[in-house]
Amino acid sequence: MSIASSFRRARVALVVPAFLLFSAGAGASEVLPESRASVVSVTPVNLGPFEGYVGGGDGELDIELTGLSSSDDFTAIGTYYYGPDGFDRYNNGTYSVTHDATIEPSMVGFAFTQSSTAEGDASPQVTAYNESVLYFSVSTDVTATLSMSYDGNTNVGIDAVLLELRRVGEGENPTVLETLFTLGVYPAGEGEDEIEVELLAGERYRITMDARARSFSGTGLVESALSVMIELPVCAADLNGDGALNFFDVSAFLVAYNALDPVADFNGDGSFDFFDVSAFLTAYNAGCP
Repeated sequence: MSIASSFRRARVALVVPAFLLFSAGAGASEVLPESRASVVSVTPVNLGPFEGYVGGGDGELDIELTGLSSSDDFTAIGTYYYGPDGFDRYNNGTYSVTHDATIEPSMVGFAFTQSSTAEGDASPQVTAYNESVLYFSVSTDVTATLSMSYDGNTNVGIDAVLLELRRVGEGENPTVLETLFTLGVYPAGEGEDEIEVELLAGERYRITMDARARSFSGTGLVESALSVMIELPVCAADLNGDGALNFFDVSAFLVAYNALDPVADFNGDGSFDFFDVSAFLTAYNAGCP
């Protein structure tokens, strides 16, 4: 078993000076979602209602959805057939894929589960390909935590299951400016990891998950389950959520404290007392990451 993986780890600690009480603190970074796209393609392919159907001509099955929102799931499932070629040979296979994204101000989550098969000995070979991408940026420079897990099984080739986080340029087919994380799985493997990545304000980032299966005079198989989560540090003392620490956050804390609002239970012990005030002041003076 070989797992081809490489990690570029940006472990630069974020140094934040302490802020005096009632001074304006730095704003907390937020995830700014841009777009999301999911593609399932099989090429070459003849699609038919039953196995062995050869009508429809050579072509490519291409299912694509772009601009999916953070609450949308993408699911595609089906079968495909190709043939006969000049030697009366056939290929056939299946594809099944689900992509799910969650985008919140302090987190990007992306899950990708798929299974593809391609078998037969017709020429040309059949390739089933599944890909999902998500573009995002952050509002301020921040050192974020990237957590990921993978479980892949393939007999296709190196990087048949792939997960990447990259800083890219503009446009639909952007230039790759920097690779922050990449993972390729072959022939089988599973595991998890957590690293720190430094994200820059105003830059564009892309998460890519894909898998592909090809027929090789036999059966090509790819099964994978990938998930990645990028978490930004939370600014607990920014109670009004405006991205800055100032008098309005102090006022919001006092209002919540007097109303016995759980938001003011800063140490989480279920009581409202001096320790909550102390915990709030400590978080406030620490500033926002």
